[in-house]
Amino acid sequence: MTIFDLLFILIFLATAIALMCAIIQAIRGHRRKSLRVLSVSAVSLVVYFAICCLSTLFIPRRVLNIHEPQCFDDWCVELDAINKTASNSAITYQTTIRIFSQAKRISQRENG
Repeated sequence: MTIFDLLFILIFLATAIALMCAIIQAIRGHRRKSLRVLSVSAVSLVVYFAICCLSTLFIPRRVLNIHEPQCFDDWCVELDAINKTASNSAITYQTTIRIFSQAKRISQRENG
């Protein structure tokens, strides 16, 4: 879990709490307070999404080569082959991927 995952969880919980507070304020008749909570929450979400968009623009992308695995825990996916076919005005790419496990101690497989 990275700092960005924790930040997302924090913002999600803060938004859920803000929405509950706004609903409670609206039910109690404090519509101005409710609108103020909603507007602060909306501005915060816009700032968060802007930061997410800017970070995807400026953080360098990781490009994997053929036969270089991308692993998530024990499971990995790897690009084995790319075939390019040109027909009329369209170009078609056919890819072959390999999904495998790096688990050392136990056998993991699909049963059935």
